[in-house]
Amino acid sequence: MSLKSRLVLIIGAVIVLLLVLANLLSLQRAEEDSLREIESTSRLLVGLLPDRFAPNAGGESALRAAETLLQDRSLGSARHVSVEIRTRTGERVWATESADARAAERPLLFRNSPLWSLQPLRKDIYAGEQPVGYYLVRPNPSDELREVQADYLDEAVLTAGVALVLGAALYWGLGMVLNPLVAVRQALARIEAGDLAARLPRFSLPEMRELAASFNRTILSLEEAVAERQQLMQKLVGLEEETRRSLARDLHDELSPYLVAMQPHARLIDNACAQHAVLLPLRESSRSLLDHLAHLLRTLRNLLERLRPPEIEELGLREALAGLVQHWRQHATRPVSIELRTGGNWPPFSPTLDVSIYRIVQECLTNAFKHSDAAHIDIRIECDATPASRHEVRVRVCDNGSGQGAGGASGLGVLGMRERVQALGGRLSAGPLDGGGWQVEALLPIGADVRAAA
Repeated sequence: MSLKSRLVLIIGAVIVLLLVLANLLSLQRAEEDSLREIESTSRLLVGLLPDRFAPNAGGESALRAAETLLQDRSLGSARHVSVEIRTRTGERVWATESADARAAERPLLFRNSPLWSLQPLRKDIYAGEQPVGYYLVRPNPSDELREVQADYLDEAVLTAGVALVLGAALYWGLGMVLNPLVAVRQALARIEAGDLAARLPRFSLPEMRELAASFNRTILSLEEAVAERQQLMQKLVGLEEETRRSLARDLHDELSPYLVAMQPHARLIDNACAQHAVLLPLRESSRSLLDHLAHLLRTLRNLLERLRPPEIEELGLREALAGLVQHWRQHATRPVSIELRTGGNWPPFSPTLDVSIYRIVQECLTNAFKHSDAAHIDIRIECDATPASRHEVRVRVCDNGSGQGAGGASGLGVLGMRERVQALGGRLSAGPLDGGGWQVEALLPIGADVRAAA
């Protein structure tokens, strides 16, 4: 739910609650006013009822005379009360028309109102000095409460209408106020996606205009810092590769010849130990020397391949990757299937991009064997340098292991790959897959000179 919707709901709920509370208080006051009105009407009516008749009229005649006076003076049609005439024994002689029916009608909102518990008032009827019956004045709040309920429902409908109008006005007003935040959110999303060219427009509100100016200055500074960092990283990557080449050249030109030259001498010593009995006790040492020399040469060869794979310059990137995969298949400590797919229309990449792709795949394979129990590793490298494409190389390495797999731990492996990719202006993501396993994906832009050549 958006911020605008939440604010509208919260403020609208507060307004509706206040209106409902006001209506409930009004309803309570109306009920109290009705109580006072009914009580005063009952007392007034009791005071107006005739209670003295001629002695010679007799009991029944006195009651009939009382009935006639009530009808003539319209006292029986008073609102909010019903009048009954009863004999001394309690037998009802006359009652207001439909008194029982009206008293039985209780409005829905006032079914449990205290007005229904009002006690009737009694006034005796005399023929001379002899009591012959009595009036029974019953409070009947049904008419009044129906009117109050009707007024309350009208107010409720009006309240709902006012709430809807206020809600619409509030939604429109908040939309006008929060529109700049939408632009800010969109700009932040573009920046998160790596587009540092995102800028905020000039807003009409002074506060938002100042915020936009500060935001744009910050992004400009960030863009300059990222550009400087990228240039620095490019230099570091170039320096790293130059150091690797220099170290590989020194190892190959200085150390390797001496180790190779030592092998024939070690074999001569071993043959002499085998031919002369006096040297036979040294035979084991000579064998150990030969084994050590062979191990050093294998280690040196592996170091040279990792420092500067000669296949890239001699055979190209595709063949170098195929050789790297074949090397891992042969030297794997557990059965693992590695699938390499290199599709797309590849132009000739720059040497830095060739080495970077090779290093990413190399690091992913190393991490997959060190940090997971994967039984299958899939390597996919796709490139499309056509005019309609985005001119990117996509490197995707994933496995089906339960560990951290191709991504490795959140240490120097992933950090080194990310810095290398960022130095080339690309993007790298590493994380677990939904169905299990680990995936590393790098998007590397092809240089403008390479695109022009393609």
